[in-house]
Amino acid sequence: MTELIAGATDDQLRWHPSESWSAKRHLGHLDDLHALDEHRLQEYLSGATLLTPADPRNRLTYETDHDAMPVEAIVARFRAHRTQLVAEMESLVESQIASTALHPRLRRPLRLIDWAYFVAEHDDHHLAAARQALTKSVFAKA
Repeated sequence: MTELIAGATDDQLRWHPSESWSAKRHLGHLDDLHALDEHRLQEYLSGATLLTPADPRNRLTYETDHDAMPVEAIVARFRAHRTQLVAEMESLVESQIASTALHPRLRRPLRLIDWAYFVAEHDDHHLAAARQALTKSVFAKA
């Protein structure tokens, strides 16, 4: 994430076309989901059969003014939360990693390890979208 924002100005990080997110909002969104990720991990570990659904409207991301925050704070908060989540997952035993629960949007059972992959893919999507917003911001200002 640090490499993504290296050399970008705050104006570039905040820029977005109408109805799209800025790079800062994409990065902030990843951390907005930390509480859900933690909750879902605990659901897996407690033997839940159905995971808590995500907010399909991303209300927290729209209510939080990520564009007004220093990008360093967004990155630091995400890094701390993700480090915590990864540390918790690294301490799991094989039977915990293989536990299964129904994903509410996908409507199919996912093992914990598959859910972790799903989270990583979601991260990649938003990192790519943040990069695209930054690239567009450079051309929009030119």
